[in-house]
Amino acid sequence: MYRYCPPLRDQAFVLHELLGTADVLAALPCGADWDRATIDQTLAEAARFMAAELLPLNTIGDREGCSVVRDADGAPAGVRLPAGFAAAWQRYVAAGWPALGSDQALGGQGAPSVVAMAVYEYVNGCNPAWGMIPGAMRGAYRLLRAYGSPQQQRDYLTRIVSGEWTATMAITEPQCGSDLSLLRTRAEPRPDGSFAIHGSKLFITGGDHDMAANIVHLVLARLPDAPPGVGGISLFLVPRHLPDAGAPGGLAPAVNAMVATAVEHKMGLNGSPTCAMSFDGSIGWLVGQPHQGLRAMFVMINSARVAIGAQATGMGQAAHDSALAYARERLQMRVAGGPARPDLAADPIVLHADVRRMLLTQKAHVEAARMFTAWLALTLDIAETHPDAARRESADRTVALLTPVLKAFTAENATLVANLAIQVHGGHGYVRDHGVEQIVRDVRVAQIYDGTTAVQARDLLSRRVLADQGRGLKSFLSQVREDARPMEAFFREPLLALCDGLESLTADIAAAQDDMAGASGCDYLRALGHLVCGWLFARAARVAGHCLAEGRGDGFHRAKQATARFYVERLLPQAQAHIAVARSGVASLSALDERELFGESA
Repeated sequence: MYRYCPPLRDQAFVLHELLGTADVLAALPCGADWDRATIDQTLAEAARFMAAELLPLNTIGDREGCSVVRDADGAPAGVRLPAGFAAAWQRYVAAGWPALGSDQALGGQGAPSVVAMAVYEYVNGCNPAWGMIPGAMRGAYRLLRAYGSPQQQRDYLTRIVSGEWTATMAITEPQCGSDLSLLRTRAEPRPDGSFAIHGSKLFITGGDHDMAANIVHLVLARLPDAPPGVGGISLFLVPRHLPDAGAPGGLAPAVNAMVATAVEHKMGLNGSPTCAMSFDGSIGWLVGQPHQGLRAMFVMINSARVAIGAQATGMGQAAHDSALAYARERLQMRVAGGPARPDLAADPIVLHADVRRMLLTQKAHVEAARMFTAWLALTLDIAETHPDAARRESADRTVALLTPVLKAFTAENATLVANLAIQVHGGHGYVRDHGVEQIVRDVRVAQIYDGTTAVQARDLLSRRVLADQGRGLKSFLSQVREDARPMEAFFREPLLALCDGLESLTADIAAAQDDMAGASGCDYLRALGHLVCGWLFARAARVAGHCLAEGRGDGFHRAKQATARFYVERLLPQAQAHIAVARSGVASLSALDERELFGESA
């Protein structure tokens, strides 16, 4: 069975014992009201609500999926979600969860990002397909807060904050994925200052559904005078229903000139309405400045990349919980050295060494992702609101450097964790009855959307490291070195060696005359991701040790120490292998012409 137990104890350790979140927030305008008791109460209620409302719908959403509703003439007339999804949304809205991480001036509850991401982890552990819509809304909120006009914020943003309306980002086109210079959707000015949007978009999360009264699409398009390339892209707010003060609810009854032409038949996340949309003269309004749309959209994209850390953690936790429960129940053979449970016909597989290795690998990756996500979200809070400009600048540089690492590293590892859940179950994991094959299908897209792992790696090296002359990287490496030097050698030596290896590799890539960055980027990103997580685990082990030494610790702290040592001994060495692979550069990739290398038949 699919299992998910909201990890309140580990979340409390990360937020309070490791990061001292309440003390950090006390110095920030956004965190004055968020003391430890308030944080804990919020997370406990979130865990209760999500487990009660969303978890029972997870399998239903996967089995039923979404479908296009058609009118009497067979034309598309909307999208139907799985049973219970819309009702759960209404209860979610009534409970105030969409407003949690938004400004109080806009009707929100003012929770800092570190708290909002912890709650979003629970959403995704319970029902990641359903959680795609609130995930997109948070990015839309951040975008419109930064670039929306006062009228757009008043008329649209406040309703997104409340959850009365939902939102999407409409970027991808049939011919245009990561290369947005190929974008064709156009925006034609209208006499009243609005624009008519013409074009087709793909892969729009929440593009159409029956959950909310309105959907606010944020659409990239070109104006008639747009220069070629990405510098000619503008951003438009295009609502599903236009405002109409004279209509019930203030919305025109007819749909704006747009239609969901299809719901994508996906490998996973079947309960999420991923739509192909046609905009045929849809009325919209410019957001921000002309030809600056990509800059604005990246606010939403980067928000999504941080949220993927929480998404990967939640799904990874579900995979681990499911595998652990099964391993404690499944009896197979005897462990080496004689029966561990002579009262049973065979030993539970949780006692076998290789199964323990798989479960510990899951546990280590999930706990690492939780620490990474929480620490970076807290750093984001500092970057946005700390009263000291120098602290804001330093935190912003760290967030800029590590956002692509968080997105790609946690997504890749969550897929590994989900695959291990199937392996622990054996043949029972491959069939649908136990629910873990769904996690593999659901989590796989996290490595693709909002920029594939290779796109994140290129972004990391070209924009976050090389274009910055390595300032952000050097600052982070200095922080790791400072923390590591007083640690015991077990943690200190591999962390310092990895810092040196990454610094040397960065210099080699910067000096390369070929596309070493493209050839080595993914390995570089994974090495840096391992460094972040190894460093956080070392800090966690130190905190746990202090608690035990002072008599405040318990079995949880001993388990944290053991998991930290497992990570450093078993998983962190992979980083040095990635550095070695990255050093090989492009030579083995370009030794032959592609037709000679791969043959003519393809």
